[in-house]
Formats: sequence, structure tokens, C-alpha cells
Amino acid sequence: MKFLIQNLLFKDQRGVTSIEYGLIAVAIAAFLMVVLYGDSNFITALQTKLQLLTSIILTAILTK
Repeated sequence: MKFLIQNLLFKDQRGVTSIEYGLIAVAIAAFLMVVLYGDSNFITALQTKLQLLTSIILTAILTK
């Protein structure tokens, strides 16, 4: 009887993939919250770098 119950439990994997995908989604959401809204403020740093890149490109275009 014990073998039968263990055999049935190990074969029934129907919800495992859904749970794994759910855990991955939660981990990604938590990572994005830390990166985007953390103390270093990723958005502000990215915006500053893009503005610098824009000014460098405009200077290169206008000086030719």
C-alpha cells in the first residue's frame, strides 16, 4: 500500500510546471522592482546617460 501511494504521488506532476512558472514570474517582478525603484534609481541614471549620448551625437552631426 505504501508503495502504491508513493508511486501515485511521484507520477502526478500536473501542477508543478504552473507553480514553477509562477515562482519565476514573482522572482522577475521582485528583481525589476529592486532595479527600477531602488536607491540608485536606475531610471534616472539611464536617462542621464541617454541625454549625454544624444548631445554627443548632435555635436558630431552639427560639426561636420
